Amino acid sequence: MQQTLQDMESRGMKMKDMALPPELFAERAERRVKLGLILAHLAQKHDLKAKPEQVRVLVDDYAQSFDEPEDVVRWFYANSSQLQEVENLVLEENIVSWTMEQTKTADKAIPFKELMGD
Repeated sequence: MQQTLQDMESRGMKMKDMALPPELFAERAERRVKLGLILAHLAQKHDLKAKPEQVRVLVDDYAQSFDEPEDVVRWFYANSSQLQEVENLVLEENIVSWTMEQTKTADKAIPFKELMGD
């Protein structure tokens, strides 16, 4: 809910005193919690972690889009909450990669109408 309010304010809407009903966000919140629990379980069960060198590569890549990349890198490493977000992204990527390695896929030709749900 807070993210939605901030997003709307950044788009120029006056949201300071506006209250959004929590039930608008219940389904999305429930889905995020379930997904988080699944990802945490997979990470723990299969010892999947964000390696420091992977985090550094992602921080460096992001920092390159700024005029002073070294300052951005220092900011990330001085700000534990921002660094944790990068670590979470790397961990999610590692979980997806591990999952893809465990799956088998097969190509199957289907008519376009079936694909579109007609």
